[in-house]
Amino acid sequence: MIDLEFIDKGGVLMLPIAFCSVIGLTVFLERWWATRVASAAPAGLFRALKSLLKDEEFAQAKALAQDQDSSLSRVIAVALRHRGRPRVHLKETLEESIEQELAWLEKRTTILSVVATITPLLGLLGTVTGMIKVFRDVAGHVDPDISILAGGIWEALITTAAGLTVAIPAFALHRILLSRVDHIAQELAVHGIAIIDILDPDESGNAPGRED
Repeated sequence: MIDLEFIDKGGVLMLPIAFCSVIGLTVFLERWWATRVASAAPAGLFRALKSLLKDEEFAQAKALAQDQDSSLSRVIAVALRHRGRPRVHLKETLEESIEQELAWLEKRTTILSVVATITPLLGLLGTVTGMIKVFRDVAGHVDPDISILAGGIWEALITTAAGLTVAIPAFALHRILLSRVDHIAQELAVHGIAIIDILDPDESGNAPGRED
């Protein structure tokens, strides 16, 4: 349970730290859903498309790819639209399509990196301003009460603790998302090359069922 008194003692900078925590969690959950492997590169879809292409059912494969909403289906749909082109062109087109998908998957993940960077700084700023206030209050006392001084110091340190509490998970979640995107990138690259091998098995540029 959140101790509201504890937060109140941290001062006004606890508000932006709390805001950053909400933003970071929201971004992570949204990107976690977007980068699910099942939605980005479903294995069942690849098997179905691969089977259709091997049977040279290009129209059905194209319709299936266009009907699905996934990174893999969009990448393969691009490859099918360029069917019959030289292998080099197919590879370049596929790589561009994968880069676009990865850019979309990484969308907003930098927000987590920003949260992980600025929240410790906000916490440190809160501690510094709190310490300034503490020493300003005791500066006029010849023999200040040590309990008052200690109490002011621990209150000043609250923001640093809060900033690190938000920053550490934000950094970890950012790395988790990037790891998922890297995994999807590998899946898309492997599946893409497999599709090219089917469309142009002899690397001659004369793919089966070449369109004029």
